[in-house]
Amino acid sequence: MKIRFADRAVRCRVSREELDRLLSGRAVILEVPLPRNHVFRGNIWPGAMAGWQLESDPTGIWITIPKTELQQLADSLPSREGIEHAFDVEEGSVTVSFEVDVRDRAAKKNAAEATDQAPAPENDIVTNVENTDFVAESPSDPR
Repeated sequence: MKIRFADRAVRCRVSREELDRLLSGRAVILEVPLPRNHVFRGNIWPGAMAGWQLESDPTGIWITIPKTELQQLADSLPSREGIEHAFDVEEGSVTVSFEVDVRDRAAKKNAAEATDQAPAPENDIVTNVENTDFVAESPSDPR
């Protein structure tokens, strides 16, 4: 899963395997280790009820997306279009977008075929900072 934070926006991008995990009723979690034994967690949960939810505190962010919307998104794949929801905040709103990386499987397969090797192992967590955006990424959960 990759999570990107920008001004008034949070974008979550998952692999097809992670979407399947959500559709089976399980969460997808990203953990970013921080100094002094702190961890920032990004959690996406499939919700049985209608309606998105967004919660946060200094240790992380929790996003719940209705399972029916996740299923509709899965049924529309392969598509680069995602789903999104706006949440009211003190000064306006913040938009949470959720996308499936449809290029994920093909890119790994093509890279392996091009080098005639198995794909390189992924790091547990990769962080990038570009301008004011923060991007965190974790590999697909093998469970």
